[in-house]
Amino acid sequence: MKQAIKLLIKILWLLIPFALILFYLEFNLPKITNSYNKKHRDFTLKFKTTDYIITGNSHAIKGIDPAEISPQCYNLANVSQSLYYDAALVLKYIDQMPSLKGVIIPVSYYSLQVKLSETSEEWRGDYYQKFWGTSENKKISWIKTHSYVSLYTPTLSIKYAFKGFNTDLVPEIDANGFQHTDTVNYNYSKTSGAERIAFHHSIMKEENIKINTEYLDSLLKILAARNIKAYLITIPVHPYYREGENANIINQNETILNTLANKYKAVFIHDLTETGNFQDADFLDNDHLNTRGARKLSKLIKTYLP
Repeated sequence: MKQAIKLLIKILWLLIPFALILFYLEFNLPKITNSYNKKHRDFTLKFKTTDYIITGNSHAIKGIDPAEISPQCYNLANVSQSLYYDAALVLKYIDQMPSLKGVIIPVSYYSLQVKLSETSEEWRGDYYQKFWGTSENKKISWIKTHSYVSLYTPTLSIKYAFKGFNTDLVPEIDANGFQHTDTVNYNYSKTSGAERIAFHHSIMKEENIKINTEYLDSLLKILAARNIKAYLITIPVHPYYREGENANIINQNETILNTLANKYKAVFIHDLTETGNFQDADFLDNDHLNTRGARKLSKLIKTYLP
């Protein structure tokens, strides 16, 4: 018995340094700035005076500049953000937003057929759960939502520690949620455009249309009940990307969005590529506008607002 106690004490002494390191990491990792905690912090500071919200994925976070729409507009979009999160985030705060006039809801070519939890970026669901308290993935483990080391992974946690935890992963995101991008260099070509659309086709599933349409329907229904205008919009993409789009999918998307817009008296803004006279210089890559293109699009969107 005495030997067992001595062994246990030795093990505990060996574990103490690891426990201290773990505590040190957990205490300091909240200092790391990522797009999720940054947006949560900035949005919760101003949502009571926000008049317009922009939702969406990377097409929207890079493609719509709130500053061109209203001083109180906030871009709530994020990379690979699906329609589930668009609806969940808006509905989480809508009853606490007395100044909200409208929600701008970009719907990409692939949006209706994609669930984030079914893609290689399902890990982003852990961040939504940790910082926003919602996740499409219902199987997230307890440790993912309570441990920063588990969230960031031990390897990255140690890397951040060596940098003194003085790390802003998204310095290009403004306080209004917009992500500035390069207006000088570009990354689009016929080959990469074909590869990009092929990737999106690979993650699209027709069976997801029903649930994603339901997310949009529930959001628009609540907005309409509160007399908050919804603006459904498709964001321009480069011709190299559009060449690979399936006409049947485009028509299907437009039919669904038109139906929802008519049902809830929303505004459907689509095909602004030619209306806005978008040129090569307006694109960052095959399916993202750069800051110049974003400002051009945002000014166009504003013409649809009261």
